[in-house]
Amino acid sequence: MTLEDIQTKIDPENIFLMGDSSGGNTAFITAFTADMNCMDTDVYKEYSCKVNAVVDLYGVSCVKIKEDFPTTPNQGEPDSPEGLEIGSKNVYEHPELSDQITCMNYVKKELPSPPVLMMHGIADDTVAPNQSIQLYKKLKEEEKDATFYLVEGADHGHPYFWCEPTLSLIEQFFKKYMK
Repeated sequence: MTLEDIQTKIDPENIFLMGDSSGGNTAFITAFTADMNCMDTDVYKEYSCKVNAVVDLYGVSCVKIKEDFPTTPNQGEPDSPEGLEIGSKNVYEHPELSDQITCMNYVKKELPSPPVLMMHGIADDTVAPNQSIQLYKKLKEEEKDATFYLVEGADHGHPYFWCEPTLSLIEQFFKKYMK
């Protein structure tokens, strides 16, 4: 994104994020750390990182729960996706790094966060539904605005998440928080 894009094509009052799978984690970390400046650089520092709302589809919320990734034989290892994200290191041996990519760690009552819409398939065997369940519980414990749907029969990336009724629900959610 260029400065011209930000100045001419982006409405800074209406920023929304959505991600699926690991993109859900990225969307959450971006949204949950907007007021913390811990992930920011000096590029475009005059522009806010705040978002109006965030949508997560079957996302990862904690990379350190081994049993939540049953189809990933190298889960947590240096060559796993999460290991590569922290510099080709084992996520269990480097909690100081893996904690930085665990979005649940940024959910705190005293920190602002945007409204959240989450959906996860009960039949997901790539990222266990427990990931979303635990994050939803944490959001509610910290008194955050969160809505969560567990989708019966849906696995990871199931077409249900990309069909008209679901996309309409997401659109309504975003419109609710437009300024």
